[in-house]
Amino acid sequence: MSKKWSDFYRKHGRFYLKEHEYFERIANRFKTYDVHSIFDMGCGTGRHTISFAEKGFSVLGVDFSPAAIQLTRDWLQSKNLHAELLIADIHEHIAGIADSSFDAVVAVHTLEYSSDKQFDDILREINRILKDGGLFWLVVPSKDTEKNKMSDHLILEEKDIKNKLSRTFRVLEFAKDSDGSFSILAQEK
Repeated sequence: MSKKWSDFYRKHGRFYLKEHEYFERIANRFKTYDVHSIFDMGCGTGRHTISFAEKGFSVLGVDFSPAAIQLTRDWLQSKNLHAELLIADIHEHIAGIADSSFDAVVAVHTLEYSSDKQFDDILREINRILKDGGLFWLVVPSKDTEKNKMSDHLILEEKDIKNKLSRTFRVLEFAKDSDGSFSILAQEK
């Protein structure tokens, strides 16, 4: 799958240049909770890595596509910003990332490219790398998300997401964005 995405990024370049519509609210919540370090899981071409770096957060952007990471690196350089970047598959244990090493994890339209079992495994990995009480911002499509009505993405019902998260997280916010996707802010228990 990495080759498929790398080919896509080489062909199309950067896309999704604007951060998620709830970004400002989430960034402000992160500041309220004294978040400094953010793990941007499946950062793609870097829209949230860039935006969080612009706000002064220490960011690690992770994607399994070397082409996406290069596009993010180029964008950071063009804006004279700094963030760490790592090529890694979020569906596996991410080597080199210590337990309890991040204040927050961001996964915006990333986890829907997983199976149900992979989703659960990724939640365990997120729990592993989050500091105690760390925050997790998750955006995933719902059955109402327009762009996903004809796709093979993992679509979970609200009750299923809440059930999966409730094992290790306390949900702070649960909303639907204008696209119909779920936006969830949760805190590690």
